[in-house]
Amino acid sequence: MVFAQNMAQWHLLMWVVPALLAVLCSAVGKHLSRPVLLALCLSGVSWPLLQALSAGVWFLWGGGQATPPLTLDVPGGQGLFALVFALDGMSNWAVALASALSLLALVQALDITRFWIGRHRYYALVLLVGASANLLFTARSMLAVLFGWEAVALAGTFAAGFWEPEEGRARTGLRWLVFQHIGTVCLVVVWLVHEAAPLLAAILLVCACAIRLGLPPFHGWVPEHSRSPSSALALVHSVASLLAGIYLLQKSWSLLVPVSWIVHLLYALGGAAVLAGVLAAWLPGRPATALAWLFVAAGGLLTMVQAAGDAAAVRLLLTGLAPALAGAVLSLGGVVDWLESRDVPRGTPPGRALVWLVAALAGSLAIFPAISALALGRALLAFPAGTMTWVGVAAAGLFLVAAGRVLAGLAGTLAADLAQRNRAPARHGGLLGAGWLAAGAGPLLGLALLVSHSFSGQIFGGGKGLAWGVALGAGLVLGWLSGWFSSGPSWKPAMAGRLVGRAASSGLVLGELVVRLPVVLLRMVGVLVWRLVGDFLLDTVLVGTAVGTIEGVGAVTRLIQNGRVQRYAFVLLVLVLVLVMVLRG
Repeated sequence: MVFAQNMAQWHLLMWVVPALLAVLCSAVGKHLSRPVLLALCLSGVSWPLLQALSAGVWFLWGGGQATPPLTLDVPGGQGLFALVFALDGMSNWAVALASALSLLALVQALDITRFWIGRHRYYALVLLVGASANLLFTARSMLAVLFGWEAVALAGTFAAGFWEPEEGRARTGLRWLVFQHIGTVCLVVVWLVHEAAPLLAAILLVCACAIRLGLPPFHGWVPEHSRSPSSALALVHSVASLLAGIYLLQKSWSLLVPVSWIVHLLYALGGAAVLAGVLAAWLPGRPATALAWLFVAAGGLLTMVQAAGDAAAVRLLLTGLAPALAGAVLSLGGVVDWLESRDVPRGTPPGRALVWLVAALAGSLAIFPAISALALGRALLAFPAGTMTWVGVAAAGLFLVAAGRVLAGLAGTLAADLAQRNRAPARHGGLLGAGWLAAGAGPLLGLALLVSHSFSGQIFGGGKGLAWGVALGAGLVLGWLSGWFSSGPSWKPAMAGRLVGRAASSGLVLGELVVRLPVVLLRMVGVLVWRLVGDFLLDTVLVGTAVGTIEGVGAVTRLIQNGRVQRYAFVLLVLVLVLVMVLRG
């Protein structure tokens, strides 16, 4: 237990170690052999995971509450500019989940990108995303939170767009970065005015979290991320977006509680995200785009559960959804990356690591849909009675049915594509399909395990919560089976569908105003300020006075040089004498 307590107290190593290893990997990774490079990268994501698991033992069974805060403050700053770090149970859960997701993404990237140029720098960026997230989760002062929030945004940007120069496309991740800068500005204002203007602080805090989660109308950054490698897509959407946004929303919930109507705003944003995400994911298109929109729908569902007030259900649901969706992106997206890669010779089968990853991820996903369904069953008990309960049921059911159908359909399509293109033996496609078929039966297996658990009633809200979970799990199975037999999303968009597809593929509509409106307003303010400061103050007052003085001195100098100074001196002397006589008289 002493070892576990020490691991919790050394929580700074959770982000310092992966950050240092990322720098080392980027600097000398090109000159290292593949086994050494693999060991270096895996150490960067395994250390914080092992440390978080060890600290979790102390929090769960050692009676630990929170570690003493580590503070770094500037002299005379009075705590406003202090960097404070600490670790509690919730932060440790977030670090463990983020590290596990980073480990899965890195394992997939190590196999998929083994032929790609500059892969060691990409691995370093994967480590930096995890390190930045751990920095955010252990931050306890607003300044440290801002550092972590912005670091996650920057690392996610570079990871998403790292391969763009080789592909010859526009910069992927740039719109994400612009949106996240706007979210950072919102947090800075929250930091400055949360005591003087709590209503404004609450609104801006919701905007910052909604931007990070990609909730409509702040979804403008979502479509372009479908061009990223699947490992970057999974890491950005699961760790940098979903986990970071929900974590900040829960940690700052005390700032939102005094504003009563904020809860209804969160219900509206979450419901719109579920509806828009499901519709956009159901449209025919690239598999990565559909998977990205499922993350948006998941963020909306988590926001609605958080608005209901059950924080434990949110964390339980996120623990089920994040690995499930990230695993889908890594397994399905890994096949897409392999099929679309120009660096891999045609006919080359995937490495054994990829085949193992597809099978292991698809098989391990069997338990996570069950956890998600049962966590939703508990969360529905926290919804206000009446209409809002049925809104929550509709949103949860729609998400699970659509997610099951889309994921199973994509799996069937990619399995057939693997065999058709002869990029791998047919058994690999069958393995992919068998894994997702096992995942479709997962809710039944997970339900049997959880019902037999002695604490299932406490965890999932008793019999009523379990009943809701059974119903939602059945909906997930039906969606999975329908998607499996249809082999892909088959919704033929009509006029309304085309509008949805246009909005989803471009990220426009209201989301574009998030970028355009501040830019236009700042440009107008800039023009006014420039006219006032530049034309009047600088040109007229400062420059005009200086130029007039210089011209006057030059005119006097020319008069002296032309020999006319005697005439002006005589006139000046006469004026002085007249003035003296008048004053004396």
